[in-house]
Amino acid sequence: MTASIAPLLRAAGPALERALAVGALAAHLSRDASLVPREENDQVLITAGSAAIGAATGFGADLVLARLGRRVPGGRVGASALLGGAGASGWVWASEVEERRPLVNAAETACAVAMAAAGVGEAGRLALSALPAPVRAAFASRSAAFLAAAVPALRALRGRMAEPADRVKASLSYEYLPTVSGGHGSLAPLSTLDREGRKFLGLAVPEGEIAEVMGPPVRSPIRVYVGVETAPSPVARVELAVAELERLGAFERRRILVACPSGAGFVTPVPVEVEEYMTRGDLASVAVQYNNQRSHRSLDRVPVGTETTRLLLRALRRRIDELPPDTRPELVTYGESMGAWIAAEVVTEDGLGTIDELGVAHAFLIGVPYQARQKLRQLVGDVSALPPSIGVFETSEDVVTLSEPQRARLAYALLTHPEDPVANFSGLRLVVERPTWLTKGARRHPRVPRSMRWVPAITYLQVLFDVKNGTSFTADFEAYAHDYRAGLPAALRIVFGHCVDVSPEQLARIEECTAASARAQAAREAAARQRPPLPSAGYPASRRRRPARLGLRRSSGGSGRGR
Repeated sequence: MTASIAPLLRAAGPALERALAVGALAAHLSRDASLVPREENDQVLITAGSAAIGAATGFGADLVLARLGRRVPGGRVGASALLGGAGASGWVWASEVEERRPLVNAAETACAVAMAAAGVGEAGRLALSALPAPVRAAFASRSAAFLAAAVPALRALRGRMAEPADRVKASLSYEYLPTVSGGHGSLAPLSTLDREGRKFLGLAVPEGEIAEVMGPPVRSPIRVYVGVETAPSPVARVELAVAELERLGAFERRRILVACPSGAGFVTPVPVEVEEYMTRGDLASVAVQYNNQRSHRSLDRVPVGTETTRLLLRALRRRIDELPPDTRPELVTYGESMGAWIAAEVVTEDGLGTIDELGVAHAFLIGVPYQARQKLRQLVGDVSALPPSIGVFETSEDVVTLSEPQRARLAYALLTHPEDPVANFSGLRLVVERPTWLTKGARRHPRVPRSMRWVPAITYLQVLFDVKNGTSFTADFEAYAHDYRAGLPAALRIVFGHCVDVSPEQLARIEECTAASARAQAAREAAARQRPPLPSAGYPASRRRRPARLGLRRSSGGSGRGR
């Protein structure tokens, strides 16, 4: 292989040498820390992609420098020194500017590329050209072999990001409560639901378990799930959902919780289970699916999800208003990740007054994606100050440490970790624009790694993989990146107004039970992958087991559910 590459080196000469030098620099920079830890397969792909981008940049830059070298003293070397020095000076200036205007961002990107491609590239080119030809050829061949090694890693990544197999969906077994939809006489048959709908219904907390934690009196909670296959349009799905709630007696309950699902229809189990405990089962939860693919494949379905959520909230408000004032249930909303995006879109399209118009008493949005956060910032910028009922937080501890008067006023909260990759991923803008959360020195949030730096294009690849890793959880709860489960019960107790009727001791038991439920679900999914599929219709007989009193434990990550 070395012999076959040697002629190419001789033919391309300085351009290929610069491409190899800049590619090697990019490969080195790609190994810097980013928002969350990544696996070796991920790093191979990031490094290979970064090296390819660097090589292409170096090759193109050399063609420009060759022309510029004819007009300045010193030829190609002089042109590289001139352009590299100007790039370094401009990059130092632009990186220190606090106000990130478009012109400053463009200057920083251009200067960083010039500094690397011209200055560092020329130094690397000269060093490489000084080596014997066989050594240069061996270096080039190893670089090509490294790029080829990324192919199996890419294949493995695509497999992990694929939709769950139908066999696994059909094999999951639950014992469904009589107060959930899908059973005999249901308008939303279980046979029309996929994995996420069945999970939502199957994880309803039994009345006996609620009584064991909270004490009597308790009720069996209601859950309703309408899937994309249950009805053909958002309007029809919402009508079915409201009819199912009516059939099961939801409007006679203390509260109705509208859970905004992710693109795949996934609803985080923890908040719904927590609220079932805290209301002592006097709760009806409802979710209406708008797509059945993972969130990164459902971005074009955001308008459909927004329309579905708006229709559902309005329909519930109309039905609640028909009831006598002293019997009306409270309407509360929870959304996480893409579900939070959907809920935020409902508010940002119509303004803060939408909250009162829809009659939402409490709302909790968690892990809000970048696009929705930008719209919410614009919305907040249009008002002089947020009302005291609305809070924006970076950690669940920020919620828990509120004073008693602040807790009493809080009814609507947004919680987004500073290092959450979903909240920080601005898409292709990361290729050419340093984000505000990657500022320098004391201005950077302590939870964003100090060693992380913005590099054109490379940071985009790193954060793209951070998003993939940040949305794959183990059964172990964390309060880090895109995982909010560890601190969620305590924060939800405050946001949903349970400080008086839920004691600290009961909260501790709820935390243990929801953690144990997550472990039981992880074991159920693991077992489903090892056995043949069960019939898709009806209620499979499998008890919902919950190990007693398991504590919370932090984990560094791993593969798990997809959103």
